[in-house]
Amino acid sequence: LGLEPSGLASPWRAAVASFLAFSLGAAIPLLPFGFASGSAAMFGGAVLASISLLLMGALVAMFSGRGILASGLRMLLIGLGAAGTTWLIGRALGVAIS
Repeated sequence: LGLEPSGLASPWRAAVASFLAFSLGAAIPLLPFGFASGSAAMFGGAVLASISLLLMGALVAMFSGRGILASGLRMLLIGLGAAGTTWLIGRALGVAIS
């Protein structure tokens, strides 16, 4: 691959950055549950998650040189697909979320 170990970031620094990014991303859809409950909180969480996914996709596009809208929509669709798959698995196992 032609990678030089001296040019790579510290593994500890990368681990901390990854932990913080995943923690922040996971906390965003939980925010509505601090102010509402039931269906309102679920809807708010879904909206915040969707907006976050769209914005993260657009941000990635700015660094990769791809189209902002296409990248944002791609990230949104992948996230919605993952959420839908998780919901289907929970439904198949008889898990209720309300």
